[in-house]
Amino acid sequence: MTKRLCKTLILLIISSLPILCEAQPNLKIPVGHFRSPIDFPILLSANFGELRTNHFHAGLDFKTMGVIGKNIYAIDSGYVSRIKISPWGYGYALYVTHYNGYTSVYGHLDSFSPKIEKFTKMVQNQKKSFDVDIYPGKTQLVVRKGEVIGKSGNTGSYGGPHLHFEIRETESEIAVNPMLFGFDIKDNIKPVIKRLYVYNFPKNEKYKYNCSTNSFKTAGRNGKYTINKTIETGNYIAFGIETADYLNGSHNVCGIYEIKLFVNDTMIYYFKLDKVDFFESRYINSHIDYKEKIKNRTKIHKLYKDANNRLSNYVFIKNDGFLSVPDNMERKIKIEVSDTYGNLSELNFTIQKEKETDNICAKQNCYSVFVPMKINTIKDSNLSITIPKGALYDTICFQYHKEDGHNDVSFMLHNPETPLHYPVKIEYKLDDSLKTKRGLLFIRKYKNRKFALESQIEDNVIIAETDKFGYFYITQDTLPPSVRNYSFGADSTRLKNKTIRFRITDNLSGISKYNAYIDNKWLLMNFDGKTAKLSAYIDKESLLEKKYHHFLLIVEDAVGNKTRFETNFSL
Repeated sequence: MTKRLCKTLILLIISSLPILCEAQPNLKIPVGHFRSPIDFPILLSANFGELRTNHFHAGLDFKTMGVIGKNIYAIDSGYVSRIKISPWGYGYALYVTHYNGYTSVYGHLDSFSPKIEKFTKMVQNQKKSFDVDIYPGKTQLVVRKGEVIGKSGNTGSYGGPHLHFEIRETESEIAVNPMLFGFDIKDNIKPVIKRLYVYNFPKNEKYKYNCSTNSFKTAGRNGKYTINKTIETGNYIAFGIETADYLNGSHNVCGIYEIKLFVNDTMIYYFKLDKVDFFESRYINSHIDYKEKIKNRTKIHKLYKDANNRLSNYVFIKNDGFLSVPDNMERKIKIEVSDTYGNLSELNFTIQKEKETDNICAKQNCYSVFVPMKINTIKDSNLSITIPKGALYDTICFQYHKEDGHNDVSFMLHNPETPLHYPVKIEYKLDDSLKTKRGLLFIRKYKNRKFALESQIEDNVIIAETDKFGYFYITQDTLPPSVRNYSFGADSTRLKNKTIRFRITDNLSGISKYNAYIDNKWLLMNFDGKTAKLSAYIDKESLLEKKYHHFLLIVEDAVGNKTRFETNFSL
């Protein structure tokens, strides 16, 4: 037997074995080394790995007693390596790199410590931008363990005052579960397993599709759950569960840490949320039952893996979690769910194959069969659709048709219950006779809500990208943003207080730019995306040289419509 043949046989044997994901050598977790970022008892409103929109929650949310302004401390000595300010996301966020290979992240802050605030405002004024992403040098903003680095707040996305806290591996930027580091967090409550989902699949089709789903409410409590009957299934199935965890002193629904699936006491699936890789986090849309989330807002862990799900949190999985059910044989199923502190719950039940399974999976009619690991395209008259390689999580029976609707360009692209990993490109060649193209953009409509897509026109072709399937059409945005004044009196001559406040909104394409000026000098204004509030503190001492001043605010939407508000005022 030749060496080449031996190598080939070894590779074939290895490829036939179940997936066993070995993590690369990890940094040692310094349990008990980091101090708490707050100086009062820790209560969590959210934990690591919770199922969120398009991502796993990469940290812990610390309750701050329902108020803003609590001191936030550096958990260890290091230096501020990143300062990011945005109307969305983490709002005011600090990243502190420590000397042991880890970086801590503090999000939704209300303000920074004086030395960090001074440095940040200098850069904001240099760039003439509220939104900044700054990477200071190693010696510019050094902090000590226990130093106050900011105040807790409610900036960015999500409502309610809290601190979003993360620990990341500095080199890889992978988020590590902070609950593994020994913070004083009380938890002796076992996870709750609410419902079981059984998915039936056709076994011999060119592609797998969930042709029917049955769900079962569990019975039991305190870690012991069951289904009070034998479940009859098709001959090729997989499972899913609705589960949650709770922590002492809090009623908030939190996420789980580990899920294991056993068939006749043999493990076939093991999922673990000890880390979250940001480059993989969007694969959550493949990990969950995305259809159930979109239709009913229910969060379900699928206990099987799509062909193009590259999430590395599957420690072990056999046959991608799919199970063949033989005739005339009951099978014992056990699902174990545990939290970070080892509190464990289990669900036990039995399954057997239905006597008649021929009609479980009906044939599907497709526009085309699209596969995940190639570029898939649609060309229909002036319309062109490109689905990039890797955008789909599995081979699908793709649906497409034109719709009678808003104009000649209305079409249904598959369905909104199928997730995408990468954006789909949409291109439409405009009619040469069109008088004006200003303000044209693609709209995705879902349940009477309109979502504008960032659209460009190049060589008479309107181009946009969408990260969701659904119903699309082209429309024109001609209305400028709305600007509501809260600061100047009816005669617009006297400033009411030291803070200038506005509310800025747009009806369609969304706010793109905002710039304010006092006496032709750019003014730094803070924007909160979730409330649409635009504000700035005015240092009246700096304006005493003149009695009257000129204020100008220009707000622009994504297609270039502008609104100007200007007035003369006195202090």
